[in-house]
Amino acid sequence: MLREHGLYDALQHVRGLDHLAGHVQGRVGRRADAHVRASNTPPEQCLFIGDTLHDLETATAMGCQCLLYVHGHQTKDRLADGAGPRAQLIHSLGEVLGFVRAHG
Repeated sequence: MLREHGLYDALQHVRGLDHLAGHVQGRVGRRADAHVRASNTPPEQCLFIGDTLHDLETATAMGCQCLLYVHGHQTKDRLADGAGPRAQLIHSLGEVLGFVRAHG
């Protein structure tokens, strides 16, 4: 999907799921945190992209920036109410590239 949207080459490391099973979220957060630490990349230079407030909580706990996709598991209103200024809401994956370019 990242290649289809022209995003893959703009990102240095990509980690994600290839399924929609929400029951593994805790493990995903632990693996993401371990990957960030092992990469020696400062967490504030990492971008966590999700579609739930739990994704935002995970990103915040890791010290990462976060984008929340509004056409995913939780509604735009729920994300906006819960995220406040802690995360930018995006309406398309194309917005990720603009964010990456703007934040180097």
